[in-house]
Formats: sequence, structure tokens, C-alpha cells
Amino acid sequence: MFDLRKNVLFQCLLEYIRYEKFFKKWFKDNGKGYYFLFKRGVNVTNIQYAELISLIRQYSIRYENNVLVQGGEYQFLSVEDFNYSLSNIVSSFKLPIGYKKKSLSDEEISWFDQISNEVCGRLVNDYYDILSSIIIVDSYYSSASVFLPPGIDVKLDSICAMSGYIHHCGDLIYIRNVDKAKKNEMYQEIEKVVSCPDELYKFTVYDYDGFSFNNKIEIGRSGMENVKVHLDKFYIEEEPLANIVYELSGKWTNLEVYSHNDSNKNDSNGHTIWLLIDSDADSDHKSRGDNKYYICYLQRYRNANQHHYFNESKPAWKSNTTIPHTLVGAMLNIALSYSGNKEVLHLCDPFAGTGTVFIEAQKIKDRDIIITNADLDLLSPLLAGDNLKVFQLNPQAIEKLIGELKCEGLLEKVRDSLEKLYFIDSHEEFIISEKDIARFKEFTFETRIAIYAYLKVRINYAQKIRRGNVIASKAFEYECKDIINQLELLKNLKQKKCCCDESFDGFDVKQGKHSKFITTSDQCYNNIADDDLYKVVEVKDVKDLESEVYDIIITDPPYGFNSTKKLVELSELYHEMLAAIIGALKNDGQLLMALPDRSYTGKYSPYFTHKEQVVSHIISEANKQNKEIINTAEMLPNRALYSAPFYWESERALRRSIIHMRFRNK
Repeated sequence: MFDLRKNVLFQCLLEYIRYEKFFKKWFKDNGKGYYFLFKRGVNVTNIQYAELISLIRQYSIRYENNVLVQGGEYQFLSVEDFNYSLSNIVSSFKLPIGYKKKSLSDEEISWFDQISNEVCGRLVNDYYDILSSIIIVDSYYSSASVFLPPGIDVKLDSICAMSGYIHHCGDLIYIRNVDKAKKNEMYQEIEKVVSCPDELYKFTVYDYDGFSFNNKIEIGRSGMENVKVHLDKFYIEEEPLANIVYELSGKWTNLEVYSHNDSNKNDSNGHTIWLLIDSDADSDHKSRGDNKYYICYLQRYRNANQHHYFNESKPAWKSNTTIPHTLVGAMLNIALSYSGNKEVLHLCDPFAGTGTVFIEAQKIKDRDIIITNADLDLLSPLLAGDNLKVFQLNPQAIEKLIGELKCEGLLEKVRDSLEKLYFIDSHEEFIISEKDIARFKEFTFETRIAIYAYLKVRINYAQKIRRGNVIASKAFEYECKDIINQLELLKNLKQKKCCCDESFDGFDVKQGKHSKFITTSDQCYNNIADDDLYKVVEVKDVKDLESEVYDIIITDPPYGFNSTKKLVELSELYHEMLAAIIGALKNDGQLLMALPDRSYTGKYSPYFTHKEQVVSHIISEANKQNKEIINTAEMLPNRALYSAPFYWESERALRRSIIHMRFRNK
């Protein structure tokens, strides 16, 4: 295999020097091409690109000495950077690239033929290790394309299942700037896919007319909206795109042009080929660039992680700044890719809150993860336990909970229950007195879920209710309906039958409308006994973390605008927190922390909670503790887009910064 790949490289380099065709020959004809569509675009976050690279590192596969090896270190470049680098390397030998296409004499061509063989032999000898480890990643506004060199593949199902931000993924068929696209080129690439007459394929244009957002949770509105096609407005080679799609309907007997709104089509084993459009990201990495691309790909998997149905709005809710599961999933994957081959990892979240980090980490089954969840809030164990219980529920139990949330007189029942407890409402969160927590726990699980919904109303709708713009009962009804919609999705997901031969550790693979979809298996939650459910979070101060115990700390500390602490106390918390966290990390330990960067609602956010001051504080504290921060040398397509600090933002609320640091003992 090793010598064969060297021969392939030699032939591809020869094609490049003679006809300028290296990329197609090396990556497309002999390698693999994949496409990844994200749940969110760069207008929301950029962490999905670093997460994708981290997952490729972990779930790449290749043969070494006839042994299948998973994982590896690679260099990642964009198509443009790769072509520029290769061109300069070859040009160093003063050979005219593409000389076979130039007007040269027979004598010149003969001489160049001889020299090109010598140069290619030299290039293979000197650059094989580099060229065979370069993976191409081109990032777009809401998606990415990946080209793997010969001999390397990825476990696509694992990448999709583990990801926080991948929505769909599959085989890349055709990608081209809309100004340069050619109909016959696209047809030729599609024909390669549908050439097997025994397989059935559906060709679907993701267009504005055919797709509506009746189910914004399942579709993942923000990212999917960015890649829709105006079917009647776009052209290929001056021919309306609608005509080209219509022509496809009769071109191959096993390819059907498919409408999303055809309600008669049920789940099937057919393969869906999508056509959509994405843009490049502008220089600010948050706006659309001028270039648009036709993207045609064969969908293999959809990420149906049930955590994402709830994201930052799990039923046991406390505040509006809860970190989303998608973001935590990405932070986990980035940390895992820098953890080497450690089979046992100690993970800690010292501000566990509603249990997001713990719940998200349950899907990790290829390593032994020992998790410490700590929080000084006495209510945190109950919140995390109730959220875990939601994911443990079977379809019948979910239906029972839905029934409870629909029953008449629920609001009065909740109000009666709250009269027995003492709650403090701040502008951002609710606080229950210590003596009443045990009493709160005595309520049924279903009652507590309804109470959380009501407390959300008291916090989020207080001003509107006071002004008379909203009736409290209607707001409560809306919040209950929101939870019901989430639970209905969860129930439907659990009721789908598994493709048992394809399910793997921690994940179930099921047949969906356009492809198989992957969801976290119930076994990830059911291994937690009822007696332990409300013990997953330990009531503990961050200052009391043990020294040099943890490989990874992932956390989302208080931001200030939803804290009942005075500013002096909050400053003290950050000072003591950073010292404790750095001291708690092992040699080569990692810290991933979400921090406030800006409030879009005018709320005051103290500067000492922002990344600039926190990073400065971390550097100072690391020096005090005789530790240094590791900066890894990496080849990345775009450092501004692929490197920490990352950003995550909601236009209506806040922007977060996510820092990632590794520490080593001096």
C-alpha cells in the first residue's frame, strides 16, 4: 500500500507538471471528498471549523504495515493555499507547469518529458510524507468541504455522532463557483454516483419554495437557512437552474427528482443527493462573501443528538445564559483531540449548573471519562438530575409528562405548590432558599418540570405582564407548549427502530427520510441508577478543587449580569477561581472556558470577566504556579477562523468568547 501510494503520487505530479491536473487526480480520483453542513453559520460561531478538524484527527483511519490505525496528526490547508504551495515547489525546478498545453517544439517537449520524470522522482522522495498527510478543508459560511489524500479515510458516522455542530454530512459530488459551474461537469459527477442501477437515488434541491420551517428545532434553522437555493433565480451557463433540474428527472432510471413537500413519501432506504448553495465568509468571518458555490453531495448521516433538541433550554432551567449543548459538544471534541492516547481522562466542570457538560460527556464511549461536576448552588444537583431524568424517559413516560403539562388547572396547581416554598426572583434567575430545597425535591418530577416553566415566565415575562402586554396564564401556556414540542421530538426519536447492524457504542443509527440519522443511545443515561441521579453534581466551591487531578476543565462561570454577588465578590471569585483551576490541572492539562464578551441588551458586564483580562490573569497565575502555556505549531486553513479564542453569539442577548489553553509544568 505504501509503495502504491508513492507511485500514485508520482503519476499525479507528472499530470500536474504536464497538464496542471494534480488536485483532481490526487484528491478527487484517488482520495475521498466529504461535505459537512453545520447547524450554525459563522454569523453565530466559528468553533464548528476547529471542531471538524479535531474530529478528523480523532476519527481518521489508515493502514500502517497492514494494521488499521485510527487517529493521527495532519496538516490542514485550503485548496487555494495548497495549490499555491505546490505551484511554488514545482516552479523551483524551473519547469513550465502545464507544458503539454503550451506551444512548444517537439525537441522542447522531449526534453521537458525527461526532466519532469526526474523532478517527479525527486519530489516523491522529498515530499511524500508531507503531501500524503495534507488534508484539504475549505470553509464556507455554513459548511465545509474536506478532501482526503489516498490511503486516508474517516469514520463518518463517528464524526457525525460526536459533533456539536455538524447537521448533515456525506460524499461530496460536485462543488463549483456559480460563475464557473458547467452543466455537463455536474452531470458527469452525478453519473459516477448513480452508476449502480440497483440503488435508488433522490435528487433534492434545497430551495426556498419547497422547504419551510414547520419544525425549526429538528431542521436547525440558523445554519440550514443559509444554504437555500432560489431555484428560479439561478443559472448554470446561462441556462435556468430549474430547467437543468427538470432535465435530471429523466436522465437516469434510478434517479428521482424529489420534492420535500411530497407527503406521500415515507422513510426509505433510498439515498438523497442534495443541491444547495453556500457562500464564502467575508474578511470579518461573520458576513457572507461575494463568491457563491453550487454544492452537490450525497447525504450519508444526519446528526439527531437529542440534547440539541433542548440545547440551552432544557426543562430544568434556571437562567437565560445557560451554555448550549452544541457549544459544549464542540468544546469537548476540541479538548479530546489534544488529549493524545490517554485511555482514562479526568474531566471537571466546577460550575456544573443544570448539568450540560456532564450530559454531553455521556456520549463518549471510546475512552474512560471520570467526571467531576461541582457547583456551590445547592439547587444544582436537583436541576442536573431532573434534566438527566428527561433523557432517561421511555416513550410512555414522555407521553405521561406531556399529559401532565397539558392538563387543565396546571397553573393553579403550580401556584399552590410555590406557596409552600420561598423563591427569590432576580432579573435573570431564580433562587430557592436552602431550607426549601428538600421540600422542592419532594414534589413529583412532573410538578417540578411545570414549576420550572412557570419560573421562566416570572423571569422572562415579568415586565410584559406588568405592562399588560402579556397575560401570565398565556405565557405559562406558551412555555409549557415549548417543552411539549421538545418532548414530542424526543419521543418520536426514541420510537424509531434502530438499524442494529450499524449502531455502535453509545449511538443508535436509524433510517430517516433522506438518510440514516444518529442519536445518542439510551444506554448512555440508563446506566445511572435512580439513587445516583441527583448526586451527579457535588455541592462544592471551586476553591476546593484538588491539585493536579484533571486532564480537562470545561466550564461556563458566572458572567456578572445574572449574579446576585456584589462586584467586589465577583472579582474575588474570578481571582480565586482561576488560581484553583490552574492548580487543579495535571501536567499537559487543558482549560476551555466560555466568557462574556459583550452584552447586546445594555446589561453591565464587568471587564474582569472578559477574555482579555481573564487571559492576562491566567498567564500571571500560571507563572506563579510554575506552569507554562503550550502553543502547538499547526498548519491550519485560516488561523483567524480555526484558532481560539472562538466566538459564539446571539444577536438578541450576548456574545461569548471561548478560550482554550494547555498548561505544562516548567
